[in-house]
Amino acid sequence: MIKENDNHPFHINENTGAVTVVGTLDRESTAEYELTVLVSDGELNSETYLTITITDVNDHQPHFLESLYRISVPSQPKSKKRERLFRVFAVDDDIGPNASLEYSIKENRGKRFKIHPKTGQVFSNKAFLPGETYDIMVEARDRGSPSLNCSARVILRVIGIPETSPNSPVIQPLAIAHILETEPAGQLLTFIHAYDDDNDTLWYYVTGGDGGGRFSLGVDTGIVSLARPLDHENHFTYKLTISVTDGVHTSTVEFVVIVVDANDHRPLMSQAVYEAKVFESAKIGTNVLTLHCRDIDAYNKNTPVYYSVHHSNSTLSVGLFSLDSASGNLIVASPLDREVMNLHQLTVICHDRGGRERLDYSRVNIWITDDNDHPPAFAEKIKKVKVKEGAAVGSVITKAIAFDPDLGENGRISYSIVEDNTGGMFTINENLGLVLLSGPQLPEEGIEHILVVRAEDHGNPQLHALLSLKVSVISNNEPLDWMEPLLHMIVEISEWAPVGSAIAKVGVATPTTLYYQIMQGND
Repeated sequence: MIKENDNHPFHINENTGAVTVVGTLDRESTAEYELTVLVSDGELNSETYLTITITDVNDHQPHFLESLYRISVPSQPKSKKRERLFRVFAVDDDIGPNASLEYSIKENRGKRFKIHPKTGQVFSNKAFLPGETYDIMVEARDRGSPSLNCSARVILRVIGIPETSPNSPVIQPLAIAHILETEPAGQLLTFIHAYDDDNDTLWYYVTGGDGGGRFSLGVDTGIVSLARPLDHENHFTYKLTISVTDGVHTSTVEFVVIVVDANDHRPLMSQAVYEAKVFESAKIGTNVLTLHCRDIDAYNKNTPVYYSVHHSNSTLSVGLFSLDSASGNLIVASPLDREVMNLHQLTVICHDRGGRERLDYSRVNIWITDDNDHPPAFAEKIKKVKVKEGAAVGSVITKAIAFDPDLGENGRISYSIVEDNTGGMFTINENLGLVLLSGPQLPEEGIEHILVVRAEDHGNPQLHALLSLKVSVISNNEPLDWMEPLLHMIVEISEWAPVGSAIAKVGVATPTTLYYQIMQGND
């Protein structure tokens, strides 16, 4: 394991590859680790990225920003339907259900107050008279397992409102607020500055633009703060309607909040593995494929992504292809040859350009498709063979075998005799290249016959090779020469085959005793 962070709490077993935890994990401190794992067989090696995401446990209790709230609210001489009074909210450092809070009122004499379980907004449909005081205990509980909770005390004081007031409240213009999407709940946004020439007490409310309850406005303070986390990718602009009232007149102002994108998302490749095919005759500059990576962070500096080749299964592969860092186009950079290497494997990375760079990676398998770029080949241009004068019709006198390294139809060879001075005495097996004695007359001793054998593949265009075959007729008592095997004997053998396994057999047609020896290639 290559340590991207010297303090990471992980260990990898060098024999099994098992990754284990050897230190303390704390998601609230570090939520994700990006490590590079190296695997090696002693000679060759490969690398891959390992992203470890720490899942949350409910180890943090929610908490209110204050344990005691002192709040003033305007009097309400008559009962009204669900009159908004004030709002409280708590925060929880966990995530998901462990941070999803529900609010309730624990001490609520006469059931005078009701609280919205999701937003913490407190309502009442009862009358409130000036000078009254109420003592309320509110609770916030998360949905984790086990569930954790906290409570806060609210002392509510009722302030009288005037029956008449000549002047309306005046609200000072508000600047647009910018807040980073990663800011925690409780973050202060602005103060609503308002005044009333009548010197009346003013009350502040959010009356529009906050359907999700993301913001909190102190009813008696005019302080706007963040009540719930924001997400730029879901909602990047809020236009809040702020109402200020003296109990008689109400003035409004628009408060714009722009959520600033943070680099809080990893870019994502569209595929974990890309498969591509390219002809070995592809010209330099040919586009093999285009990588696609998406980063949902939308702020300008985070939106662009760039690509790079991180690793390959062969140093040869790196030089054959080029990856455009901006477009993700993977192109041919050098001539390809399937017969040298038919599969190239690259590990590619997509990076974002945020302050804390994040990345994703994919494997690219590039299969080199065969072109008919190799003609068949004989071991020699002229071959001499002998046949006994008494040989029977149908006898095999030699093998005219050619080799073609291409694949499929490009490497399939058919044989034919294109020149023959014997009057049809010999034929050749079209598929095997076996030259046979066919008549109509038997060869006579001392006569040499000349044939031209053509080996032609089935590619497009078709390629061929010629072999001049000189056949000498000898006495029945004269020994034959060694009948040569295939020009290239190709044998497949498993790498796990035990020592002593038979892999091929060669032989000659002669009555004499022979001894065999490997002359070269057995180093």
